[in-house]
Amino acid sequence: METVLPYLLGGLLVAGSVYYFYYSMHYTIMVWTKKMGSVFATVALLQSYLISFGLLGVGLVILAG
Repeated sequence: METVLPYLLGGLLVAGSVYYFYYSMHYTIMVWTKKMGSVFATVALLQSYLISFGLLGVGLVILAG
């Protein structure tokens, strides 16, 4: 079980980051098409991209061992 757990956790983090990145892209397109761009929306989008790349990095580090 100890050998499967890091791969499971890393896989979940990578999958979660891909889903979160897709959600962020969808929200970005929605904001751009509705022209609701504000400082708060831009900061929230940048934060969501940073979180998704951070999750992806942590997941890949766990998978790499």
